Amino acid sequence: MTVELYTLPNCGICHMVKTKLQIKDIPFIEKNFGEIAPDINSDRAPVLKIEKDEKITFYDTPTAIVDWINQYGA
Repeated sequence: MTVELYTLPNCGICHMVKTKLQIKDIPFIEKNFGEIAPDINSDRAPVLKIEKDEKITFYDTPTAIVDWINQYGA
């Protein structure tokens, strides 16, 4: 499974999600929206991309992301 977290600098919600991933020991790769698409605004971050068994799932709301993190390993 590959977990990618798309964030923006100075995004408080992004920081909270990173902390939750670290607490749950979920390995992830952080990617900066600002480097990929400079016109992305803070309303678009964070986004969590999960790739498992050739299936890709995106979680693009803080609630959905935190729900996925909370259920990880359960």
